[in-house]
Amino acid sequence: MNTSWWMHIATYGAEYYLVGLVAIWLIVTLAHHAHFSCADAEKRWLTTSLLLMSLAGGMFCWIAYLLETGSLMQPDAEFSEAVRDHASPFAMHYFHLITHLGNTSTLTVICVLVVLLMLWLRHFKLAAGSLLAIGGNSILNVSLKDIFERLRPINPYSEPLESWSFPSGHSSGSLVAYGLLAYLAMRLLPSRYHLPALLLGSSLAFSIACSRVFLHYHYASDVLAGLMSGLLWLTFCIAVMEYTTTSSPSHQPSPDKG
Repeated sequence: MNTSWWMHIATYGAEYYLVGLVAIWLIVTLAHHAHFSCADAEKRWLTTSLLLMSLAGGMFCWIAYLLETGSLMQPDAEFSEAVRDHASPFAMHYFHLITHLGNTSTLTVICVLVVLLMLWLRHFKLAAGSLLAIGGNSILNVSLKDIFERLRPINPYSEPLESWSFPSGHSSGSLVAYGLLAYLAMRLLPSRYHLPALLLGSSLAFSIACSRVFLHYHYASDVLAGLMSGLLWLTFCIAVMEYTTTSSPSHQPSPDKG
């Protein structure tokens, strides 16, 4: 009997997590170089924003369609069961630790500190944009959960959570929060820190998202949908910040001190 590709991934989940992490680094590195290959800053951000929003929006709509038609029920259930049966104790401990970086309390602290820092640096539009990104995503995620009302998978390791499952709030919130930090690093720090910030932010978001599947708080499709909704919202907020601050006299490229 042939094994479905998603069952193969679930069976070797920890190994595929590492493969996915490397793939994320390669994609982010290539995207970073492609983004800054254009000398026209306005055209560069417009093109990048449209591409990312189209990709994220299209992927989210496709996943939502499959969910509503019932096409995801069996693959999601089989994937979760295979992950549970084959995950090593070391992998479970690792993901148990890293998932806390996406908790609501953690992201709230990040939001408050970022906004206060931007206010202290007198970057008022960036402070407002940061609040819009993290706070707005929280409202968006709760609204989407109430629309789809998907039950969470049965979790043998903890008490059932009260909130709905689709899309994953940890996934979307982590992508927005750590992606926002990477964007602010690109805006305010010398260029030698830009790519490392992007790699770190994307690695944290991907790892936290994967932890929700390994710990059985979400189905795989919940996590992917959460990443896509978070990417869509973050890209929109960054586009707003870029549009509103580009003409500001205080908006100057960060000097490369390296």
